[in-house]
Amino acid sequence: MLKRTNPIVSIQSNSSVREAMQLMEINHIRRLVVVDVNNRMVGIITEKDIFKEIDKSSSMITVFVGENYPAEYREVYARFTDYMFDLLPKV
Repeated sequence: MLKRTNPIVSIQSNSSVREAMQLMEINHIRRLVVVDVNNRMVGIITEKDIFKEIDKSSSMITVFVGENYPAEYREVYARFTDYMFDLLPKV
């Protein structure tokens, strides 16, 4: 039996973190193919990659947490919160 596949979702390499997160959330995926201006694949970005970058920059954390995203983006907030809690030392 053939496995059902979904179309590949890509994003331009000069797109913002916010655009990447929105594309992932809208399409219910956690990875995007990154393409250059000629639509050639230059890499893959994952939700965890984005979380790691947000974690490195306090200004990005403030922007991410301070944004008033629509209700449909609550899942990504929950996953980000889980990611951040996993970084805390276990007591």
